[in-house]
Amino acid sequence: MYPMLFDKDKIKIEIFKEFCEIEEDKFISLFKAIFKREFPTEVFRWYELLKGENVWAIAQVRDTGEFVAIYGLMPINIFLKGENISGYLCHNVGVSPSYWATGMFQYIGEKTLKEVLKSRELAIGFSNKLALKGHKRIGWQEIGKMKFYLKERFRKYNESEFRNIYEVDRFEGDIDDLILNLGNREEFLLRKEHNFLNWRISKPFQSYKCFVYRENDLTRGYMIFKFYEDQQSKLKKGHIIDIQAEQDDIFLILLRKAEELATSEETDLLNVWVFEQSDIINLLLEEGFNYDESSYDYSFITYSNDVSITTILGNLDAHKVKLSLGDNDVF
Repeated sequence: MYPMLFDKDKIKIEIFKEFCEIEEDKFISLFKAIFKREFPTEVFRWYELLKGENVWAIAQVRDTGEFVAIYGLMPINIFLKGENISGYLCHNVGVSPSYWATGMFQYIGEKTLKEVLKSRELAIGFSNKLALKGHKRIGWQEIGKMKFYLKERFRKYNESEFRNIYEVDRFEGDIDDLILNLGNREEFLLRKEHNFLNWRISKPFQSYKCFVYRENDLTRGYMIFKFYEDQQSKLKKGHIIDIQAEQDDIFLILLRKAEELATSEETDLLNVWVFEQSDIINLLLEEGFNYDESSYDYSFITYSNDVSITTILGNLDAHKVKLSLGDNDVF
């Protein structure tokens, strides 16, 4: 339960699945009031290009039509212990400052999830500390923390080590077999087939570098990389947005390729986001990465109306939970 310090009869929540249905000016104004930054129209339209049903739930004051809260759900597919589960990434959730600490955050979340999620569907999210309590009040489970690992001193490598790595503009269909193999091996992994990955790297105002590891005409790994100028710290960072590989040795070669990129662009640091107990951490430590104690550890959270799904989530082998920075739509 949660407190409700507003008159719910004066509020209506609408579920939108088409960009053209939403009053854009009101949405953008609310977004700016909540997050203190702009939400470009181009990014809004980018979400619409993703195959599946995007959901934007908006809480409005009935009498005035004022937008006071938003709740975004982006369609995704998930491998959960080998089973393909449909679901959503919860994103861009927020409440107008005039409705802070009133229960509006929980109200729009509860209403939206109950209306949208079907049987055996799953929502996931990456919550900051302030929002976590509100998520939990309506039934979200905290699975664990996401942690940044970084490297600041880079080594030089022989180019021959990267002979099987190719830079690409787009991913081809053969990446789907790799993802399927990984999904059957891991206990939690987003099913990111080539169409999804190509949509992901088309995000407006972002520039990504993409690489595949090919051997004997088979794609056995890939990496998505981005340079980022941190205005707050004044540091140039190299983000490993996503990295997947069939074997540890291939993972390490891709990781070293990222290090080479960081060196060539004279970045101050290279970082990667991983689940706190993932077996990937041992590989990162082996390569000289360290936990970034200055970063905030976001919580990986899940929600489902299906008891069998929540039971599975409560018994995951944390070493086999594979999540990456790119699984969060912000980066």
